[in-house]
Amino acid sequence: FLANMSHEIRTPMNAVTGLSALGLGLPDLPSKATEYLNRIHTSAKALLSIINDILAYSKLDAERVVLEQVEFSVTELLNETVNLFALGAHEKNVELILSLDPGLPERVVGDPLRLGQVLNNLVGNAVKFTESGHICLHAGVSPLQPGDAPSMVRLRLAVEDTGIGISQTDIAQLFKPFTQADVSISRRFGGSGLGLVISQRLLELMGAQIAIDSKPGQGSIFSSVLALPVARPMSALAQTGQLRGKRMLVVDDNGCARRTLCDILMGWGVLVTEATSGQDALQRIARSRPDLGQAFDVALIDWRMPEMDGLKVVRWIHEAVAAGSLGKMAVVVMATVFDQDALLAESRSVHLDGILSKPFLAAGVRDTLLNLGKVHPAKPPGGDPLEGLFERATPIHGAHVLVVEDLADNQWVARDMLERMGLRVTVAGHGEQALQLLEKTTFDLVLMDLQMPLMDGIEATRRIRERDELADLPVLAMTAAVLDHDRQACEAVGMRGIVGKPIEPPALLAELLKWIPPRAVPSRDQSAAGGTSGADSFPEISGIDSADAARRLLGNAVLFRRLLVESGTSCDAAILAARSALERDDRAEAAARMHALRGMLGNLGAHALLPLAEQAEARLRSTDQPPPAVDLQPIEKGVTELAAAIRAHLAGVPATGQQP
Repeated sequence: FLANMSHEIRTPMNAVTGLSALGLGLPDLPSKATEYLNRIHTSAKALLSIINDILAYSKLDAERVVLEQVEFSVTELLNETVNLFALGAHEKNVELILSLDPGLPERVVGDPLRLGQVLNNLVGNAVKFTESGHICLHAGVSPLQPGDAPSMVRLRLAVEDTGIGISQTDIAQLFKPFTQADVSISRRFGGSGLGLVISQRLLELMGAQIAIDSKPGQGSIFSSVLALPVARPMSALAQTGQLRGKRMLVVDDNGCARRTLCDILMGWGVLVTEATSGQDALQRIARSRPDLGQAFDVALIDWRMPEMDGLKVVRWIHEAVAAGSLGKMAVVVMATVFDQDALLAESRSVHLDGILSKPFLAAGVRDTLLNLGKVHPAKPPGGDPLEGLFERATPIHGAHVLVVEDLADNQWVARDMLERMGLRVTVAGHGEQALQLLEKTTFDLVLMDLQMPLMDGIEATRRIRERDELADLPVLAMTAAVLDHDRQACEAVGMRGIVGKPIEPPALLAELLKWIPPRAVPSRDQSAAGGTSGADSFPEISGIDSADAARRLLGNAVLFRRLLVESGTSCDAAILAARSALERDDRAEAAARMHALRGMLGNLGAHALLPLAEQAEARLRSTDQPPPAVDLQPIEKGVTELAAAIRAHLAGVPATGQQP
């Protein structure tokens, strides 16, 4: 019942979120109309979040959630969470901080989607219940416990806030469904009361628990420790060696933010001095001893501080340098991405060597310090939901997409989004009409709704796959259905992927780029910009037919390099997921993973491995009884060797067994 109701509710929500997103991208929109559309879009997202919470709870309650085991970046996942809530925190004048321990592994194996759901719930609650102060999302490493494998890491995640806090009595109520600590909370703050219940149950599936430390009026800390396999050793950020030994002054009145930045800098060997205010900074600068080599090379100063803000400190530094009482130092002002336009407007008469975005990320700090003198304000997340899609879709501009959808509003949303990406669009109202169009027109991809009159998407796709000339045509399901059997039905008839409803433009574009071949050979200028030309564009790599890859990719060297960069993670993840599926005796899922691996290997031109993947897939799909045994060791060994050769090429060193 919940699955059917979810589909019925999410389908019209697709029109609300999609059309409001498209409306926000219209040129010369009156400010009042922009405000209305923003509120519609935000409210629709909030309603969709509640719908998703109810469905997620029903799946957990029915024990129908299966965790993925794939490789992912911890830092990227945390950064996505912070970006998602950065605007909400900024609007409340609450500082959102991301704090990462230096020993954090770069990549681990787990379920990034479910872990992201937990983090979003915890940080979202912190933003909701914090009116002033700060919120800190911290990730660190706890000691291994007896019985833990050496290749494991105990990842400690904590969300600390200075919000309203919770009493011990109310903490006991938090993990009851549809319950909040205070009955007035739902009226004041909204929400379904399911977020923490879902988070706790997801963490239980991962072998962890949520711990809560809180007192009314004193904020809260929600934390959890997860044991996860480390995917690969952590690699240091490139080029940070030139920062070692530099002296830097970090000025910020928020202790959590200040310590986070100091930890990043000290991890690179930077000599750091802390100042807690503008006045404190001036005193420390005045006490520095240039004659003893103790002058500061860089001052990193928060803009919004009480009493003396960052720009006042910068003006004092420039005046002291001009008067000859202070040696020259680089000055970087720190601000959230939402404040940077205002900062630039106020600092027109003041020279800045850089602007550092908050919350801090190691890569952002590195890039700012290595490019002093080049001030490029960061772009805030949000605004036009479709902004930048046209540029990112450049490789597939002009591709012809068939949209098969019976509802007029959803046709409109899909058509407009695709045309905004530079694609040509034809619309069919049901499966029979789609088959007729496919007989007389060539398409690059089909977006297929599942539930339609006359002929549904499953039957239409089955008919498409019966025609030899359409066997390789990518068909993607468009559906609000989210249960496992829906996905399995799509895979069973040969659909290549699923685009969920409501349609998220970045997710749609990601699927299109994955399945539609690039449309044209890059120009000479484009090739030069990509850093490759001639034979260097498609270098010889052990295990890869580079000439065939060049032919199939139409000479697009940039795309080839992107495939190389992503292949290690993608292929390893496919193998890992197939093994996990076999352990659950889910041969269909394992076969689907092998099928996906075949596609990846084919794109790379790794022809020697294709027979191994094909053989494994065939045995997994066999209907013989008993089912034939499947040994993934040969294909896993081959993929490991291929990944080593690719990594060696990307690092600029010969792989084992190759001549330099």
